[in-house]
Amino acid sequence: MSQQHEFVILYDLYEAYYAHNGKKIQQLLVETKEADIQKSKKEIVVTEIKLIDAILKEDYSTISPKDKLLLKHNIFWKDNWSKFTLSLFANSMVLFTTPEMTYFVEAIFKMYVKRRDKEKDHKRDNIIMTIAINFISTCIKNDEDELTTPALKILDDIQPVPENTFYKLTTVFYEYLLKSRKKSENQANTAKIQCVLSIFKEIGLKQYSEDLNAFYINYRTREI
Repeated sequence: MSQQHEFVILYDLYEAYYAHNGKKIQQLLVETKEADIQKSKKEIVVTEIKLIDAILKEDYSTISPKDKLLLKHNIFWKDNWSKFTLSLFANSMVLFTTPEMTYFVEAIFKMYVKRRDKEKDHKRDNIIMTIAINFISTCIKNDEDELTTPALKILDDIQPVPENTFYKLTTVFYEYLLKSRKKSENQANTAKIQCVLSIFKEIGLKQYSEDLNAFYINYRTREI
């Protein structure tokens, strides 16, 4: 595969990912497997395609331990994160252990803080907020609430403009859930949480509201 051909495949891969085009992803997988390319490089591209396919299908069972290792060392373990890699990470955090996830999240936040004042990028902000929210959710599930502080700070620091309302409301939900987990549940925390859930319902996000409510019921108290 020539460098130009490889660039075309990667460009098509990005386009297919953002368009949720599963058929194109499968075509690219076949094309890459048959391409004349260095074995180690081919493995990385094939694994990236497999990850995107898993994300679109919301089924990560096809990602092997070897695939995870390749993803960690060749796609995610880097200082220069692009919006594409950030998006892939945000959608595949379930693949990683809490220590691995914590390492990546800290690296991402460090990079983000350096860049945010130099270059405004609303799309990047949204991806960062998604990563922060996913990380907080995972920490709560694992009763590791103390790890959520950097993610909460990132979310609180992002400008409260209308286009960030969804993320800001979700942040409020998690902030009050974390408060209720520090001690016995109190009426004020419950009222704030129910207020957020009601707002999501009113703006047409009923399923999301119900999902958050189910999360609240399952994790409103800390096990340890």
